[in-house]
Amino acid sequence: MKKLYIPTTTLNFNNILSSESISPKSFYEKRGFGYSRWFSIPENNFDNIILLYESLCSFDRPKSDYEDHPLLIEVYLPQETASSLTQLEERVYCCDHTVYLTPWNTRFLFFSNEDKRITLSMSDSSLETKLLKLYSKRFSVENSQKKYDKISFSDTVKINLSEVEKDIRINKMKGLLYGYYIGALLSTSSESVKQLNVLREIFNIFAAILSSLDKIPTDYQENKLDSLLNELRKTDSFYITLLSIIDDVNKTDQVISAIKSEYGFLKNDLDIRRLLNDLRFNKEQTDVKNASIIWIENKIFQQEEKIRNEYQPLSTEKSEIVIVNNKLSFVSDSIIKDKTENELFKHWINDLFSSKDYNGKISSFKERISDDATTEAKEVYQEKWVDSYAKEFLNKLRRHVRGDEFGLTWDNGVFSSIAAVITNGGEWAKLLTFMQSKGMYDYRLAFAMFGVLNGFANLTRDFTDIIYSCDSNYIAEIYKEFHGQLFGNNPVIESVKQKNDEIIKKDNDKIISIKTIEDINDSEILSFINYLIVKCKSAERDKHVYEKLFREHGMSYGLLQAIKDNKVLNKGKGVRKNVIKFIEKEIKSKSNNIFASQPIKNKFYLDESVFDRIEYLLSKEKKERNKIKTEIDWIQKVHKDGGYQKKSGDWIKLNDHSNQAVIKHFENNAKDRIEPTLLVKIVGKLKELYLRDE
Repeated sequence: MKKLYIPTTTLNFNNILSSESISPKSFYEKRGFGYSRWFSIPENNFDNIILLYESLCSFDRPKSDYEDHPLLIEVYLPQETASSLTQLEERVYCCDHTVYLTPWNTRFLFFSNEDKRITLSMSDSSLETKLLKLYSKRFSVENSQKKYDKISFSDTVKINLSEVEKDIRINKMKGLLYGYYIGALLSTSSESVKQLNVLREIFNIFAAILSSLDKIPTDYQENKLDSLLNELRKTDSFYITLLSIIDDVNKTDQVISAIKSEYGFLKNDLDIRRLLNDLRFNKEQTDVKNASIIWIENKIFQQEEKIRNEYQPLSTEKSEIVIVNNKLSFVSDSIIKDKTENELFKHWINDLFSSKDYNGKISSFKERISDDATTEAKEVYQEKWVDSYAKEFLNKLRRHVRGDEFGLTWDNGVFSSIAAVITNGGEWAKLLTFMQSKGMYDYRLAFAMFGVLNGFANLTRDFTDIIYSCDSNYIAEIYKEFHGQLFGNNPVIESVKQKNDEIIKKDNDKIISIKTIEDINDSEILSFINYLIVKCKSAERDKHVYEKLFREHGMSYGLLQAIKDNKVLNKGKGVRKNVIKFIEKEIKSKSNNIFASQPIKNKFYLDESVFDRIEYLLSKEKKERNKIKTEIDWIQKVHKDGGYQKKSGDWIKLNDHSNQAVIKHFENNAKDRIEPTLLVKIVGKLKELYLRDE
């Protein structure tokens, strides 16, 4: 590994974190994805090459109307890549291709805390800058008295067009991988989607009645509502229990009708008359939502939240899709069973959707791509084409995008997926809603197409956050899988030998720590773990033993995560158990060692990452973000400082700092400041995050 530095300006910060790469300046205009402009600086001012320095030096940026501050990118390059660089001067190199970054081989270095704060703050509003969380621990402040010297080099190097083409393919395939795995996370069951569609249809009827002059439903609307509410009743626990006893839907409905006729009501029953009366009730305050609208919105939110809680991350071990040499080479037949459709999907991805002709808004080329997709299918099907379902479907799709009705059945297959993407694939959220409205519930193929058509750089933060909000172990797992498929190697720096002498000393087969955990960076932690691996052989696997160690012995969170993320520890039987035994022995025998750090702060009022944990709920609530952040900061400060809370007109000192008490305090304090439906979402998420351990 060779450590090098790339000087640039913070004006390029969002650009870098949208594509996770740095390219020669001329590439940005040619490649047709992501940002089309790169800002040069004197220390790196060539069009067709990137300058890389061996030394960490400082440099200045002139005063400007823009927030233009110096930024230094530290990268570790594999020896093979480093040896291919051209040396311009002593300790200065150049390359004519893109440098791809990873959280393991990269640091973003600022020369002041203020530069760092301003840059991160401005980046927060960029939808394309989706990797802030992933790189959050890789932003540092450094200083150097030495300045970079001016490079005397005449830039006669031509643009490397083959590398531009390679970047286009990588960006497309990276979009495919993210789309496929996010599609798997968003997928649900047919019953869950059916329930959601019933609720959304009720909402649409309520809205139509509310917007009418007399706010009285038509006979059709009333009958339709009665039918939809009856569908909702069938999900009630009492109805399900009764049906299991009677085992006949018609008789179950008759029993429920008899109960209601006798007693006038049924617990939790949906009263259509009350809901319709509430729609007619005019509030004096026009800014207050109608009670029936609030009820149905809450029902929809609860169902959407239920679906989110059912998210099942797709294991990389299943290898459902495989990319080789920047082409989709394999799709599991468990996903696309028909061999010809399987082959067609790969052709669409590799030959059609990966073309640089298809970038930007899908609505701008939907007619052309529907024609090209049909032509591609005809070539794949050959003699089977004439009587094929593919011919019928794709030709109807071509006519549909030009204005005709589309009367075919929707399913989760290849053809429904391409139809959904071409007709409604402009934004991922609208695409998801559309597919749900058609009864689709498996979104892997559709979002794979969406991902490759957009390319990774053009995917927005609210979309990729669906993955980045997962468990950190899963994020690391899929990140390594993606990197391996795209580049054919492991993104983790194996710098064990370089760091061993700095971390540990071996004395009679014992480890003597010379640093506390706060002083040890990620690569050093990995080095320490690799030393443990040598000592550990095999035993029973136990996924929960780390948490036990962590809570009972105060093991550091950083070390815990590093051990859990290390794949070598998960192979065979019982490496985990022996590692734990070894660590526990070290903890008991040493009071001031590498493990003697504070456990993670799992208290709401102490957790500095609270806002990051709930931020994805606010993707459509930009106006409320600052309010919520302010409320959380204030509640945390009051409880940290041991402040007071007003109850029944009296000020009472805060002694209860339990998660339950702090969340309740937050809810009471925010109820007059934050929109009620949004507050319900936030409080629900806070309870899910912080009440599990109490």
